Amino acid sequence: MPALFPQRLRRLAAVSCFSLSPRLAAWLGLRFSLDSADRRFLEGPVFDFYNACYAARRPRARCLFIGLDRYNWHYHRLLQLDFHTLDIDPGRRRYGQPGRHRVGDATALRNLYAAGVFDLVIANGLVGYGINDAESFEKLLAGVVHVLRPGGRFLLGYNARPDCASYPVAALLARSALLPEHAPIEGMLGGGWLADDASRHCYALCRKPHASTGRPQGAQAV
Repeated sequence: MPALFPQRLRRLAAVSCFSLSPRLAAWLGLRFSLDSADRRFLEGPVFDFYNACYAARRPRARCLFIGLDRYNWHYHRLLQLDFHTLDIDPGRRRYGQPGRHRVGDATALRNLYAAGVFDLVIANGLVGYGINDAESFEKLLAGVVHVLRPGGRFLLGYNARPDCASYPVAALLARSALLPEHAPIEGMLGGGWLADDASRHCYALCRKPHASTGRPQGAQAV
């Protein structure tokens, strides 16, 4: 217990700093990551892949990250993209970057953004936590297709357990206009990854087809 005491004090100090001023916490480089296999995979190999894909893009590629909380508010520092965020809860506005955050419903992307304005959309942890039925999920997918540029990328993350995914997520995704992306990421099989733990968290990497070919281009830099 004594060994944990300083660590708890440091975390309390970090939380207090964040509560006082998120901008100050950002300047100090504070982060509140979740230590789990799926988060390590996302924040490491997956983000590295997307950064490599768009490293040469000028101006910067635009990313929409849906669903904010304290543990992912620092993702704008991990993804070297023009990072925009969306959350339905007005109280989570503080986790977004000034001028790049909107309050809104993930099922209404068509009403919130113009067509083809993002190169990458990330929706992690929405299934079963707001996107609770097949109709809502299909609206989310339709909105993602709308806001992505041709050839744009989509990352879906969710817990593949009946208590979270009570509808056929994989089947609905397969029937959508998005196609699997076979990214050269270790541990990624057929455009997907599944955590080998109780969470059963999985990631599906997809791309919107190019209008000229009807198929997405290769998984490397665009």
